[in-house]
Amino acid sequence: MSRVQLAPSVADLDAAAPFSSTLFDTAPAKVRPGYGDLATRTDLHVPTP
Repeated sequence: MSRVQLAPSVADLDAAAPFSSTLFDTAPAKVRPGYGDLATRTDLHVPTP
């Protein structure tokens, strides 16, 4: 299975983390100053046409 990685740059990580957690339905796997890692569920399936 392929994995997609996104690396957006945000001005306020503390404000962006709750939004991303809600969007991807997962909590951050790693959080460090200036860095947050959200590992999404592996059971998501996007149908191909």
